Amino acid sequence: MNISTVLQRGECQVGWFFSWRYAWILIMDRFLKVSLFAGDYTFVPSEVQVIEPIGLSILSTGIRIHHKKPHYPKRIIFFSRDPDSLLLAAAAAGFPARQ
Repeated sequence: MNISTVLQRGECQVGWFFSWRYAWILIMDRFLKVSLFAGDYTFVPSEVQVIEPIGLSILSTGIRIHHKKPHYPKRIIFFSRDPDSLLLAAAAAGFPARQ
């Protein structure tokens, strides 16, 4: 399924590294990229087990990417004020997303 490109700025946790306000997520047809100062993390649908919503508090919501890439940190969380739109975009781009 073709979708328009979704690009959103937010916060991110990769492993134990946090990037506040300087992280980006890009979702396109069958492609997802999380970018921050520590590097870029790219995925295609076959490399992702599931993308799920995460809420640590009312002010801290986002999505967690459970992936199959052994050389990436296990914990990749992108914090967003609108995680539902990211989940919908990820599902439309061919990724397994749970709402």
